[in-house]
Amino acid sequence: MRFGFDFDNTLVNYDVPATAWARAHDLNQVNSLDDLKTHFRRKGEYKLDWLNVQEWLYTEGIREALIEDGVIEVYGHLKKLRAEVFIVSHKTSFSVKSKLDLRTPANLWIDQVLRKVIDIPKNNIFFEETRNLKISRVAGLQITHFVDDLYEIFDDNSYPKGITNFLLTRNDTEKQTKKAIRIMNMNEIITHV
Repeated sequence: MRFGFDFDNTLVNYDVPATAWARAHDLNQVNSLDDLKTHFRRKGEYKLDWLNVQEWLYTEGIREALIEDGVIEVYGHLKKLRAEVFIVSHKTSFSVKSKLDLRTPANLWIDQVLRKVIDIPKNNIFFEETRNLKISRVAGLQITHFVDDLYEIFDDNSYPKGITNFLLTRNDTEKQTKKAIRIMNMNEIITHV
């Protein structure tokens, strides 16, 4: 078994830094990353505002990010099954707007937070510049199971067939796909593998 995880919002939980950002900007009703995204969508300024927040979350904010609930348990289960674990993520080298380095903070978080509980070799971690390169990497690694929080990955025509996919969603209103098993918590993966 070759088990792949996307990075942002599947392994990394940004609720703490997102809430901190919201409080600093007088958005007291925001208590999670999803709440913050919902706030911007309702304002009708999602794309522009979200780029600014995303830059901060993926650079400064990641320092306060936690491991997603259930990841440690899933990893323990996969280790018992002798699965090889990968991270395959669409993460550009630099942010779109301010050209901030996005990969160094991600790799630091992996080294300082994730590797304390999950022993994943550096050569099993791939950050790709585009979604198409991410999908190609998943195919090239012959991933058998993959977890992502974006249904668009699984619905992409170039995404390989025959993979058991898991779509991590936070609520019932998020878009779905028929090409993935919908999970609301990472622990649900254990019942499927």
